[in-house]
Amino acid sequence: MKNSFRLLVLRVLSSLFPNYFGAIGAKHFLTPARRHHGQRWRPMFERLERTTVDTGETAFPLWRGGNGPRVLLIHGWEHDHDAMGAFVEPLLAGGFSVAAPDLPAHGQAPGHRAPVPTLAAAVAAAAGDAPLTAVIAHSVGAAATVRALGQGGIAPRALVLIGCPQGAGAQSAAQARAAGLGQRAIRRMHTIIESRLGIPLESLRVDRDLLAASVPTLLVHTRDDPVVSFSAAEHNAAHNPVVKRLTLDTGGHNRPLSDPRVIAAAVDFVTCAEQQDQKVAQQYR
Repeated sequence: MKNSFRLLVLRVLSSLFPNYFGAIGAKHFLTPARRHHGQRWRPMFERLERTTVDTGETAFPLWRGGNGPRVLLIHGWEHDHDAMGAFVEPLLAGGFSVAAPDLPAHGQAPGHRAPVPTLAAAVAAAAGDAPLTAVIAHSVGAAATVRALGQGGIAPRALVLIGCPQGAGAQSAAQARAAGLGQRAIRRMHTIIESRLGIPLESLRVDRDLLAASVPTLLVHTRDDPVVSFSAAEHNAAHNPVVKRLTLDTGGHNRPLSDPRVIAAAVDFVTCAEQQDQKVAQQYR
């Protein structure tokens, strides 16, 4: 009851003062909080090599290990490399090498703002120039991965996207509505975000970029995800023949990252993509 009343009050106030509340919404959408989630996988990451990726504009840490085909692990909003730790050992055991960065303004990486284009540039920098078998990415990190793909910054053979938004416009509006902002404030928020990014939010669309890229993709989503609506997965998969889906009834937004079913499906999907690529290569030898 108290929460419903609070949301009602915020909706009324944001309708009366859209500039003020729109600016707050834009700041929250562009600026991640430095949250401490613990370091469950720290001993394992300590066995990997820690290096620094320097783009000239920023620098961020990257953990890497293994000698096989490369798989990039990309964390989500307000998380860090440790969030993707459950995938490391199964991938190494499957003969892959792994690389997991802390994206700008997250974890041990410097910075304060983290718009999707900035994160996408970091994903491309973390991938480097060597062949890339796959990217396994979560949440906003998944959206940034698709942006990097659409911009030609990465060329993976497969993608595994977990809890991936449909696009920046839809996701920012959904988050703002959940926080209690009214439509006038949301429109103002979008105007501010677009002004700071220098591009329209409509250009940051996962569903469109996925369809254009035609890269085999496994979409993982839970029906009860409170952060990214299940409808986002439906939009991202619509009319896309190279998209496969793994749907979980429960698990929220973050628990799929440690769900054995998700890990097994992701590793199997990446393995199949690598084996298929090898079969194609053998046809031309």
